[in-house]
Amino acid sequence: QNSKQPATIMAYIEREVERSIPELRIGGLLNNHEIRQIIKRRTYYAERKFRFNKHDFLRFIQFENKVFRLVMLRCQTKRELSADDIYNARKLFITRINNIYNTALNRCSHDKQLWLLSFDFAKRYSERISRAKFLRALLLHPNWIYAWIQAANYEYEWNKNPMNARLLFQRAIALNPKCASLYLAFFEMELNVIQQHLNWNLASQQKNNDDDNDAKFDWNKELQALDKNAETPKTDENDAKNETENEICEKSG
Repeated sequence: QNSKQPATIMAYIEREVERSIPELRIGGLLNNHEIRQIIKRRTYYAERKFRFNKHDFLRFIQFENKVFRLVMLRCQTKRELSADDIYNARKLFITRINNIYNTALNRCSHDKQLWLLSFDFAKRYSERISRAKFLRALLLHPNWIYAWIQAANYEYEWNKNPMNARLLFQRAIALNPKCASLYLAFFEMELNVIQQHLNWNLASQQKNNDDDNDAKFDWNKELQALDKNAETPKTDENDAKNETENEICEKSG
C-alpha cells in the first residue's frame, strides 16, 4: 500500500494541474511561456498545499490574483474575444481562488484575519460565494460579533435586503444578548431603513405634485395670453408712427 501511495499522489497532482489549464488557454490571452510558468507554480502548490501554513496560502492567493488581473486586462484590449469567453475565464479564476481560500480555511479555521480576507474577495465577485462564506464562518464562530455585523451589513448594503439583515441581527442578539455593539449596529440599520423610506415618500409626493401641476397647465390659456402680448407692441408702434407724422406736419406748417 505504501508503494502505491506516491503514484496515487502524483496522479492526483496531475489531474489537479490539468483542471487548472483551461482558463489559461481561453482566447489566446497568455503565450506559451507564461502558461508554462503558471503551470509550474500551480504544480508546486498542488504538491505542497497540504503542508502549507497561512502565509504560504496567502502568497499563492496573491499570485493567482495577479494572473487573474493580467487576464482581465488583456480581455479589455482583445476586441475579437467574445463575451462568453470573458465570462468563462472570469468564472474559472474566481472559482479557483475561492477554492484556495477554502483549503486555507480548512487548515486555519481559527484565523479570523483569513476569514476577513475571504469575505472581501467573495463580496467583490460572487453573491453565492459570499453567503456561503458568511454562513460557514458563523456556524464555526457563533460568538464572533464582527462576523455577524458584516454578514448583516452585506445583506443590507450589497444585496439591498433589509429583511435578511434583520434576521441575522435578531439571531446574533439571541446568541449574544449582552453585546451592546450588536444592538447599536441593529439600531443604526433600522434608522437607515426608516430614513430611506422617508426619502422615498418625499420623492413620491414631489412627483405627484409635479404631475398635478402638469395636469393644471392649460396651453390654450397660455397661448391666448401670448397672443395678447403680441398685439400690444403693434398698437404702440402705430401710435408712435402717428405721433411722429403729426410732429412733422406741425413743423412743416
